[in-house]
Amino acid sequence: PPEDWRPIGSWVLLSGHWGQGSICDDRGRSCRHRGNHRRGGAGGTVTEFDFLSVLVSIIFGLALTHLLSGQFRFIYQRRMTESHLLYTGWLFMALVLNWWMLFTWHDYRGWTFDAFLLIVLWALSFYVAAIALYPPEEIAPEGEPFNYFWFFCAVLGTIAADIAWTAMRGMLLTPWYYLPFALHYAVLAILAARFKSHRFRRLVAWWFFLSIVAWSMGVRRLL
Repeated sequence: PPEDWRPIGSWVLLSGHWGQGSICDDRGRSCRHRGNHRRGGAGGTVTEFDFLSVLVSIIFGLALTHLLSGQFRFIYQRRMTESHLLYTGWLFMALVLNWWMLFTWHDYRGWTFDAFLLIVLWALSFYVAAIALYPPEEIAPEGEPFNYFWFFCAVLGTIAADIAWTAMRGMLLTPWYYLPFALHYAVLAILAARFKSHRFRRLVAWWFFLSIVAWSMGVRRLL
């Protein structure tokens, strides 16, 4: 065999550099160029984005499932309030919108572990927000007032992750009003966590929901 071969199961890798060489079976009957795995596109090959998007889609799917099950649990227990329903609507729209925006990375070429880690943390921040809005029964038992403090902390986490995600993609100022729009959610979350006025939190909940609907259907409707 060639000097630079090494076995992988029943396959042999020639020129074992990512993006170079060929993969052949142990009898040499069939070979295929390994470079297609990195560049992707044709022939059903897997790109880095395909690999990452599977994990992110699982995380977002779990977050949506948790949100739906938590909503029905609160309705069944008669704990659902107007503000809680509005925050649920906001988080639902944020999850679906950011899942949609993930596709903007499909043509990204500068993949590193830093980028991979940031996107995973970005996705996990939304899952944490879903858990904070609908925590397990043992943490927020039925009959006790709901504590929104941890939900607002989770909102701050999603905003920070989203800003970092957008900056790495080079779209922090595209459009120019994205950053003020994201930061205004952080300011409102801090104020709502600080001031426990029911009327103020109700106004914040309504603004969260209406603004994310307008943003999703207007600014981010097209990639």
